Amino acid sequence: MRENLCLVTGACGFNGSYMVELLLEKGYKVRATDLEGTERGIYEDLVKREGVEFVPSDLTKKETLKEVVKDVEYVFHPAAVFDYAAKWELMERVNVFGTRNLCEVLMEEGKVKKFVVWSSAAVYGIPKPELLPVKEDALKNPSNRYERVKWQQEEVVREFHQKHKLAVIIIRPVPIYGPRNVYGVAQLIFNFSKLRALAIPKNMKQGIPFIHVKDVCNAALFLSQKEEAVGQAYNIGDESNFTLYDFVHLLGEVEGKKVYDLPKIHLGIMKAIVKGVDFLLKIISKIIPLKVLVYFAETTLYAVSDFKFSNEKLKATGYQFLYPTVRDGMKETIEWYRSKKMMK
Repeated sequence: MRENLCLVTGACGFNGSYMVELLLEKGYKVRATDLEGTERGIYEDLVKREGVEFVPSDLTKKETLKEVVKDVEYVFHPAAVFDYAAKWELMERVNVFGTRNLCEVLMEEGKVKKFVVWSSAAVYGIPKPELLPVKEDALKNPSNRYERVKWQQEEVVREFHQKHKLAVIIIRPVPIYGPRNVYGVAQLIFNFSKLRALAIPKNMKQGIPFIHVKDVCNAALFLSQKEEAVGQAYNIGDESNFTLYDFVHLLGEVEGKKVYDLPKIHLGIMKAIVKGVDFLLKIISKIIPLKVLVYFAETTLYAVSDFKFSNEKLKATGYQFLYPTVRDGMKETIEWYRSKKMMK
C-alpha cells in the first residue's frame, strides 16, 4: 500500500467510481466523497467497500469539505453537474462555486501535491473548421450553458494556481463511453438500439470523438505524476478519428444490425434547417421550460457540427492508451448494457 492519500470527488458517479477502482488497483490509500442518499450515487456500492474511506460531503457547503481534505496529497475532481437541461443556478453552484470551495479548503489544509480537475472538451464550443483538430490553446467559445460553466470552472482553478501556487492539472475529455455510462454517449447508443435497422447518408462525415472512461482515469493518474503537467490543460481523446457515418456502421456491426447507406444529402441545407430548429427551440424552451425542450435547445447544433480534437500534447507525455479506438471498447460496453437489461 502506497502512503499517499488520494481524494476522489463525485466518487459514486461514472468517472469517480472508476477513479476509485484504479487508485485501489495501484495500491493508493483512497478517500472517496460524494453526496449521500441521493439518486446520483448510482455506484455507491462500488465505493463503500474495504480499502476505501468514504466521507460524505456537499461541494456547495464548504464546512462539509474540511474533514474530507485532511491529510490528502492527491485530489481527483470529476464531481460536477453534467446535465445540459439543468438550471444554470444549479450548474454554477456546484461546478463553479463548489470547485472554489474545494480549492479554498485545499489551500487551508496545505498538503495537496496535485489537484487534477475534470473539465471538458466542450469548453471550445463548436469549433470552426479551420481550427480542426482543436489544440489546447485554441480559442474558447462556449455556446451553451454547460460549455460556459465548465470554462468558468477552469478559470477558478487557474486563479488558484496562479495566485496561490495550487498544483492544478486540467483534463478535457471528449465524449466518454464505457460500462456504467448512462448519459452522453450512452443516450446516443440507446436511441440507435431501439431501431431494427440503421441508416446513414454516405456523406455524414462530421467527426465524432471518443474516449474510454478507463483511459480518462488512467490519464488523470499518469499526469498527476508529471511535474511538467502542473498548470497545463490536456485534451483527452483516443485515436479513433471516427465520423458519424463510421460510428453508425460500428454500432450495426456490434449489435448485429443491418446498416443501410442512404444517398448523400445537401449538408448546407441540412445545417440551415438545424440552425432554424435550434433558434426556435431556444425561444420555445424559455416559454415552456420542459426538460426535454431545454436539452434539445442546448444540444441541437451538435448534430451537424464537426468535432476533432488533437491529443498530441497528451501523447507527448508518453501516455499509452488502454483503448486506442472506440472499436476496442464498444463491444464490452454494449455487452454491459445488455447484461443490465438497458438494451436488447
